[in-house]
Amino acid sequence: MCNDNFNISLKFENGSIANIVYTSGGSTAVEKEYVEVFGGGRSAKIIDFQQLDLFENNKRIFNKKYSTQDKGQKTMISNWLNNIKSGKTTMNYEHIINTSLSTILSVESLITGEPLEVNSNILD
Repeated sequence: MCNDNFNISLKFENGSIANIVYTSGGSTAVEKEYVEVFGGGRSAKIIDFQQLDLFENNKRIFNKKYSTQDKGQKTMISNWLNNIKSGKTTMNYEHIINTSLSTILSVESLITGEPLEVNSNILD
């Protein structure tokens, strides 16, 4: 199955939720990537990895537009290489496993139409 239009809903143990919407059906005149984060009376928007808006108490408290798009890959690779040189781990093993399982199970859920639970204990 190859579908470039889908929605993934994730519910975490602490009660927070995440919704990932991926679609190819929109206009190319609109920003390609849009991230919103909400919590504790605060909100943040990242628009096409070129603009950041922060909100608190019913007002925008920060706005920054960047001249170039930064998705963090250069910083990630740099941190990874520095950590290899110093013998440190870059990411928590459990986080890597849960992220990988979430991705795999999301595809399975899209195919079967059934919700699936991510449980890293299956690897023990």
